[in-house]
Amino acid sequence: MSGLLKNKAVVVVVLAILVAAFVWYGMFKGGETPTPTLTSESVAGADASNAELISTLNQLRSMTLSGSIFSDPTFQGLRDFSTQIVPEPIGRDNPFASLGVFAVPASAADNHASGLFAPTKKK
Repeated sequence: MSGLLKNKAVVVVVLAILVAAFVWYGMFKGGETPTPTLTSESVAGADASNAELISTLNQLRSMTLSGSIFSDPTFQGLRDFSTQIVPEPIGRDNPFASLGVFAVPASAADNHASGLFAPTKKK
């Protein structure tokens, strides 16, 4: 029985070595040189995009804003269709607390004397 286990162990070790050699050969085989994943842009392409950006920025600088739009009759004809937000009462301080438990003021919470989470004593 022990001879059979020794033979199984040898077969397993040989198979593991063969698999490792196959994987190593597949990963590091020679021949092709890998293509670089990072390539550099041409300087001419970068200059063209920079020139476009500078042109747009110059157009924005040349714009002037005045308040004449507010006196325009079309602007005066606009109507406000918004609804007024009515103030609602504020809910409980801790919405997850039980209904019978109220929030403890900060001074009592710092004091540890509140006993809010203290177990009740049995008589």
